[in-house]
Amino acid sequence: LESGSKKKIPPVPSRKPEYSANNLLEKGKKQIDYSKYGPGFSKELIDEMENDKEFQDAVSIVLNIEKGYVNDETDPGGETKYGIAKKWHPKEDIKNMTKERAKMIYYNKYWKLNNAHTLPKDIRKAVFINGTNIGPERSIGYLQELLGIVPPTYYVGNITRERALKADKKE
Repeated sequence: LESGSKKKIPPVPSRKPEYSANNLLEKGKKQIDYSKYGPGFSKELIDEMENDKEFQDAVSIVLNIEKGYVNDETDPGGETKYGIAKKWHPKEDIKNMTKERAKMIYYNKYWKLNNAHTLPKDIRKAVFINGTNIGPERSIGYLQELLGIVPPTYYVGNITRERALKADKKE
């Protein structure tokens, strides 16, 4: 308006942009249904597992092989689902286990157990996948024997980590 005019212009109503940076972040964020993981795992641990890309890559290999529910009397693990065996996890409801719960068991008891997750990337992945078949401690023990750590401790400490790093660099 020109100066001196008495006509008032109504203010433009403010509106929140539909696609602000914060809205886009929220829309891209994965919604987690924590109930699918069952009891015994904190939300923080579930979030950590869901955001661990290396683990997600490794566990996807296992879950592509270990599919669904099996109760084969000739299988030494007995009743299994997603590769989780009742013999080694007797308190688990195998038949009704969700894939999310299986992933948490793999993360907590295979990936992070005994510090295996601190090994170099390719070695860690191999130890994890092998551990889903023969047990995480045995898998670490075999690695330690290959690295000349005899007798094996079945735990990844400084010596195992240092030797694994040296072996990884030689490749």
